[in-house]
Amino acid sequence: MAEPTLFLLHGLGLSSRSWDGVVAALGEGPEVVALDLPGHGANAASSAITLQESAEWVAARIREREPDEWLVAGHSMGGKIAALVTAWAERGEHGLVPRPA
Repeated sequence: MAEPTLFLLHGLGLSSRSWDGVVAALGEGPEVVALDLPGHGANAASSAITLQESAEWVAARIREREPDEWLVAGHSMGGKIAALVTAWAERGEHGLVPRPA
C-alpha cells in the first residue's frame, strides 16, 4: 500500500519554505506537498483572503493531485485551514472523499 500524500500548510506571513526542514527530515518517506497559501509565497497575488476561501483553495489542490489517501498538517493559520479541510473530508464535502473505515 502506498503511503498517503502529506500536505503542509504554513502560518500567516510565511510560505511553503517554512517547511523545508520538515520535508528534508522526512527524506524519501511519503510524498510531501508544501503549499504556498493564497496571498503568500508563490501565490502572493492570489485574491483568496478568508479562511474559508483558503480552505476551498487547499481542497482544490488536494482534488487536483487525486491521492488515494492524504493527510494535512498546518502551523498557526495553516492549522486552522487544515482543520476545516479535514472536517469537510470527514463529511464528504467539497469533493473530498472520506477515508474508508
